[in-house]
Amino acid sequence: MLDSAGPRSSNGYKAGREVFDIIKDAAFWNSLSVLKVSLEPLAIAANITQDAHTRLDDVLVTMCSLYYTYSSHPSIPESVRLAAGGSLEKRWGKVDSDPFIGTTYLNPCYRHDLFNPNEPGLRTLGLYSILKRLFIRFFPDEELLNGEFLEANQMYAEGRGCFSDESMLVDELKESSRRPGGITLLQVWSNHATGPKSGVQQYAKLAHRLVSITPTSVPCERLFSNMGLTHTKLRNRLSTTGTRKITQLKMDLRSRHIRDGLVAPRSPWRQVHTSRTTKSSVELEDDAESEEIDTSAVIDAMLEDLNADEDIPAELECEAQASASDHYNSSHTPPRIIFRWTRELTLARIFDYCRRKKTTSLT
Repeated sequence: MLDSAGPRSSNGYKAGREVFDIIKDAAFWNSLSVLKVSLEPLAIAANITQDAHTRLDDVLVTMCSLYYTYSSHPSIPESVRLAAGGSLEKRWGKVDSDPFIGTTYLNPCYRHDLFNPNEPGLRTLGLYSILKRLFIRFFPDEELLNGEFLEANQMYAEGRGCFSDESMLVDELKESSRRPGGITLLQVWSNHATGPKSGVQQYAKLAHRLVSITPTSVPCERLFSNMGLTHTKLRNRLSTTGTRKITQLKMDLRSRHIRDGLVAPRSPWRQVHTSRTTKSSVELEDDAESEEIDTSAVIDAMLEDLNADEDIPAELECEAQASASDHYNSSHTPPRIIFRWTRELTLARIFDYCRRKKTTSLT
């Protein structure tokens, strides 16, 4: 094989010899294995959170799965585990946790089974308090029926009445998660949110609002891409409102056709094949100074990202709050209130990881 690279004195032969030496080195494969184990959970998480139909519960489950993986996987270096765990905790500490916890709880495939039973704020009454705060936040002009809302929460937690597994179509939801075009969680809660005002109706109304939140920019990017295909040079007299309505109608019709089985969704093989074709069409430049894979460099980069992931300085934060308050006072607009749980719920205390240890690992 080396003879096909040219004479022994040629640069091609020398480069081939260096490649063979790297392949024969056991340390190279060990480093590559460590790199693969360290980065694979992040690749899986990125694939989940970048989907067009990602919900808030998907984000919370993914973050907790990452935390569990990096805190318990023996093959991942300790420095990587500490850096990843610290970064996850910092980012979770900056978000408004109520919508994420509420959406996860309102997924009938989960209910409260994932949460830590030793955490008072994540038991039935604690979750009721979270949902109550969310309802007041999302529907400030509607009077909450506290007693009926509490009873509806108890029915949902116990899986009784209209919130049973059969009524919530749990089997159909699990089946649709494995194939496209099935029933969605949004449709299930939309069916329960109709009817006269009651505790169950308000409970389902809040659930419908939470599961409809998409924490990614993929739908917006897809909408703008379709608007660019609709508003062309030949159809440049369309107004922005008309273009938006036409594009939304087109996207809604396509989603309905996929759901009814009239149009086959794009297969994973076609996506991979298209991406490979696109990559192969790009002209690649030869890099004679390419470096070997160094796991220590990857670890150092993760540590630098962790150190750079700091909160806003107190002075700047006070100035931002003061300017924001002046803006609200001048425009006579009430500020948006963010409700937080009195006790900080870290990723280490949200889920029951002991149950997961008995089953299987994330990766």
